[in-house]
Amino acid sequence: MENPILHWTDTPDADRDELWEDRFLNALTESRVEILSEDPQIGPDGWPYLTVQTSPQGNESVQKILAWLAPRGIGLVVNPQKTYPDYILTYGMIWYFRQTGRFIQRQKDSLQDLAGLAGQTGQAGAAGQAGQAGAVRSAGPSGPAGLADPTSLTAPVGSAGPAGSAGPVDYSGRAFQTGPPDERFLPGDVRKILREFFRDQGIFRARIAAIQGSGIADLAVSVESLGKPPAREHAGIAEALAWFLPIHYPVVLVNENSLRGWVDL
Repeated sequence: MENPILHWTDTPDADRDELWEDRFLNALTESRVEILSEDPQIGPDGWPYLTVQTSPQGNESVQKILAWLAPRGIGLVVNPQKTYPDYILTYGMIWYFRQTGRFIQRQKDSLQDLAGLAGQTGQAGAAGQAGQAGAVRSAGPSGPAGLADPTSLTAPVGSAGPAGSAGPVDYSGRAFQTGPPDERFLPGDVRKILREFFRDQGIFRARIAAIQGSGIADLAVSVESLGKPPAREHAGIAEALAWFLPIHYPVVLVNENSLRGWVDL
């Protein structure tokens, strides 16, 4: 039986566009590969990866490999023996695939079913700047429709990381809700892996919230719960957290009194 991934690993680098990426990933899930090392290897980025090689002799189902990786907080590297691997799947891409059947969400605004707020009962938070208290009003109608009277709110300002650009992010002019992230947005297994990561950094009670607009929520992390790192470190922290999340999930570091709906991770 032909291994479907082999066609796509032969594509020249210059032809590897977004369409190639989607087809490669689809073929990967239907393929069998060779595991190069039974033990995860630490990549140049400092994260653990299982390494696999595509070949006609591949005998390990990629679907089974992904199922094994998802609860363990491990990524996947395809063909690391090449000068440049064919593909690197972060842990966030893997668990998102296991939950939704896709590695990458191209049109996040269409994903209303994974909007992010637990029960959509969160509060609308407001602050002139992160770190300053602001008015808090009740959330609007159920679902991601936004807030009642959103124009009366001044939105929080925080520091963003992937999938947003590094630097300040301002929610001014947007209708939004805040509240605990629901299980679909951040499953229990993923929270457990994140708690282990934070414990390794000496952080034992990280606190999170979701900031919900019209599409996928932003994941907010309490600056206070991280020990109040200086602003110059926020982008690096957000970038590290992004490895654990799908690539279209923005991470925002926000002062806790800017929002309502914080919960322990």
